[in-house]
Amino acid sequence: MIELLYALVVLVMANVGERYRPVWYVAKVLLSITNLLLMVVGGLALIAPMLFSGGEVIPPLFFSPGVGVVLLTTGSVAFLVLWVPTVRRALAEVLPFNPERPVHTLAVVYAVYFVGVTVAQYVADISTQLFMVGAQVTLAVLWVQGGFFVALSLAGVGFPIRRSFGESLRRLGLMKLNGRHVTLVLGTVVGLELFDYLVNLVWFTVDPASFERISALNERLFAQLITPAGALSLGITAGVGEEMLFRGAVQPRFGLWVTSAIFALAHTQYALSPALLEVFVIGLILGMIRERINTTAAISVHALYNIVNVLLWPLWPGS
Repeated sequence: MIELLYALVVLVMANVGERYRPVWYVAKVLLSITNLLLMVVGGLALIAPMLFSGGEVIPPLFFSPGVGVVLLTTGSVAFLVLWVPTVRRALAEVLPFNPERPVHTLAVVYAVYFVGVTVAQYVADISTQLFMVGAQVTLAVLWVQGGFFVALSLAGVGFPIRRSFGESLRRLGLMKLNGRHVTLVLGTVVGLELFDYLVNLVWFTVDPASFERISALNERLFAQLITPAGALSLGITAGVGEEMLFRGAVQPRFGLWVTSAIFALAHTQYALSPALLEVFVIGLILGMIRERINTTAAISVHALYNIVNVLLWPLWPGS
């Protein structure tokens, strides 16, 4: 929770820094400290096996050379993005952001953090660790995370510092749906449910061991949500929170493909499995809906898809 509040505070500072650059310089100092901490943790992870070798104490799985390399790289890249204008300008050649603006620079730095830390979790096989400790997602965690995503989205587009509430909603793509949009939303949800069923069926047939391992993890992780209340909560929090953040705030800065890749990486519970590729495809579809209709339509598809998916869970292959 502390790190989430920290991220939000720095984001507010970057928005203020759009007009008052000294505030942005303070934010850059805070981010530089974050980069150093990442590199220190990365260094410790890199040498942890040597420190614990020959002893009875086993280092945590997260402290491994692979994780160390990823975190060291993350901190280093974040430094370059933050302090070297030529690096930002080079990135701006392939990503639709302004390399001179504090908010856009922070968005890239946050993307570096997110990708780096997430890749480190994959290297550490976080899905196995979650299963071993019996981790579970609760309704409270869902609503807190969803609320934070909404706050991050609004702050990211400048509310209430640079934009009014109405302007922020328009920047996020939150607009009304008409009858044709509703029909497209419902048709997309049906199509995605069929797609999910086929992916699971093929996966279960071709590689049942992998399918069973990921299914067992997700059944334990989301055990408290396999209820009508859980389905509704998952639909609303993920639909609203994730779509406002990824499709509403992030996609206009990073584009469809990069945003979809980041969205897929966020689902660490699927490890490196066919489910991760499926999430990437779903992210592309949601992104195209955002581009061709609006974010409200993407929210509706995502929310309904999650709700129906949870309620139909017992009918899916391997259940």
